[in-house]
Amino acid sequence: MFLGCGRKPEYPEKTHAGTGRTCKRAPCHVEMMEMLSHVRGTSAFFRDSFRTGSCNTLTQVTRACSTLLTGSSKGGLVLYSQSSDVYDNLSLEDWIDANVDLKRLNVLLLWRNTPAVVIGRHQNPWKECNLSLNAYDRQRNLKVITEALRRLRPGLDVEATERFDIFLKGCYKITGSASRISRKSSYHHCTLLHSADHSTLLPILRSSCQGVHSNATPSVPSPVANLVDHDPTLKWEALLDALADQYSAEFGGCGTMNAVNPADESTFPGLSRISAELRGWDWIFGKTPKFSIQTLLKMTDDLSSAGRTVRLHLEIKHGVIESCSLDVPTCWLPPSLSSELSSVLVGQRFCPHHTAVAFSMLLRCESGEKQNRLRRLCDAILAVMG
Repeated sequence: MFLGCGRKPEYPEKTHAGTGRTCKRAPCHVEMMEMLSHVRGTSAFFRDSFRTGSCNTLTQVTRACSTLLTGSSKGGLVLYSQSSDVYDNLSLEDWIDANVDLKRLNVLLLWRNTPAVVIGRHQNPWKECNLSLNAYDRQRNLKVITEALRRLRPGLDVEATERFDIFLKGCYKITGSASRISRKSSYHHCTLLHSADHSTLLPILRSSCQGVHSNATPSVPSPVANLVDHDPTLKWEALLDALADQYSAEFGGCGTMNAVNPADESTFPGLSRISAELRGWDWIFGKTPKFSIQTLLKMTDDLSSAGRTVRLHLEIKHGVIESCSLDVPTCWLPPSLSSELSSVLVGQRFCPHHTAVAFSMLLRCESGEKQNRLRRLCDAILAVMG
């Protein structure tokens, strides 16, 4: 998926709009929107960069963005990010939550990302992908989307579900959502499939890693559809206008979108640090809840047509292999070599690139048929990692 993985800060669930965290940066096309009020939300999908100036209601900022966010005005504020970087935009929503008084000011943040898939913090990227507060009403937030779509295209049959998804014609998922509730505030984060690339999106959301056992929040697969699949005339810019207008009608405000640039450190101090953290391996994979790999590896060699079965059991914590058990037939590989291989794995990141380097050092110490068999076993373990 870039194949990297975007993980939303501390969110308890992911709802793919395509299956319903992150998962990974991927060549899929999805549009994204975020609603922030005095209660907050999680993960989803995204799409192509916005064409500057093509949205009728998008205006140049006439006041400093910091004034818009910290001024004395009340009601609703509509923001549109000028960035198409998923990490910048996820950082921006986190920055707003930490720095804006959302009890005083409701905010609708709109953005359009370059291809990306986002999964929640408490989901497992290896399993997911190929490599409430009383004042908070998520249904009310989803109503903004459904009402905007109905007013824009009365012929679209859209309904929100009890799982906080939106379905088209009762069976096609176009929106998945989740929410983050912290000690002082909460927000609602959701997707809206406008023109996703199905041929790319669907393969990415099939795990390439077999034998994963985890308590991580699983996704709920659903058939998906794009809005443009059912109405090719529906333009992204018109959809933005409709969402901004409906949000203002529901929460107050003028409906005008104000351009914001997450890369502007003078307006959003500290946001670049958050964005850098979200790009790192420690966040993307290291925050994965503990899981294990339990699988059987079928081994062959050049001396015998009979296959051998190797039992592999790995325990992974914070994305690092904590323990390894390899049950290898002694007639196929000496126990001392199996034990040495297990020792090499412990402490390694559950990552084929890092592990391959460690394996190469072990392979240099062997020769002949033992080296060939050891290489086959190493390759099989690397394949498990995706």
